[in-house]
Formats: sequence, C-alpha cells, structure tokens
Amino acid sequence: MNGQAHGEARTDEPRIRTRAQGSLWLGVAAVLLFLAVALAYAWLTVFSRPMSPDEGYLMITVQGFLEGAPLYDSVFTQYGPFYYFYEWLVHAVVSVPLTHDATRMLGIAHWLATAVVLGCAARAMIGPRMAYSPTAATQDGSASSPPSEGGEGRGEEAS
Repeated sequence: MNGQAHGEARTDEPRIRTRAQGSLWLGVAAVLLFLAVALAYAWLTVFSRPMSPDEGYLMITVQGFLEGAPLYDSVFTQYGPFYYFYEWLVHAVVSVPLTHDATRMLGIAHWLATAVVLGCAARAMIGPRMAYSPTAATQDGSASSPPSEGGEGRGEEAS
C-alpha cells in the first residue's frame, strides 16, 4: 500500500497552497498600489483646476432642492429626478456637506468606484488566468501580430 491509502497527506499540496496564497497577496498588493496611484492622480487632477461653471450650477440646483424647492418649477434643471434623489441621500441622509471640496471628493470616489467595478467586470469576462496574458484579446494569440495592410489582422497577405 502506498502512503496516500493510509491517509497521509501529499507533500506537494502545501507547496501549491502556498503558491496560491502568494498569488492572492500579490494580486491584492497590485490592486492596492493601483488604487493608491489612481487616488493620487485623481486628487491632483481635481484639486489643481479651477471650478467649472457646471459644478457651481449643479451645486446651486441641489441646494435649492434640499431647501424644499420643487424640481422643474422653482429649480431649473435638465437632470432627471434620480440625480436629485441620489444627492438627497448623500447630503440629507448621510450628512455630507454641500461644499466644493466635498463635491470634488465625491467625484473622486465615483471615479475610483467606477474603475474598480469595470476592473472586476473585465476580470469576470476574460477569466482570472487570461487577465495577466498579453494576448488576452484573442485565444489564438493573433492579436500579438500586427495587422496586414488589408486590415485582416491575422498576418495574412492582402491581395
């Protein structure tokens, strides 16, 4: 009888488990590094520019709505009611102040949340192993070769 028949563990199993845990931690570290760089970029981009007229206009309409003025009657806006419901949740229920800084920080939060959601969607669509492949666009690897002059994209000669 071999060792596995008596219930002994295989010796390569802990090595596989350690490699998987190492890959997981490497992935988590890469995601955190990406988010830190994205946060720094977004912060510098948003706070180094002057306020746009649209930003002030929207803050004025949200302020009017929060003060009880009816939409489309006293508050002129081209946005639908869902936007103002969201703003009511953020400012009245969660108590985020309606200031320029808070509005810009919410914009940064929206940017980062969108990046995370789209990254997760891309990973779900292409699979975890293909996410790290340079030829993830196609399964046969034809995306790695430049397209021919005819534009076929498979390295075939144009006629």
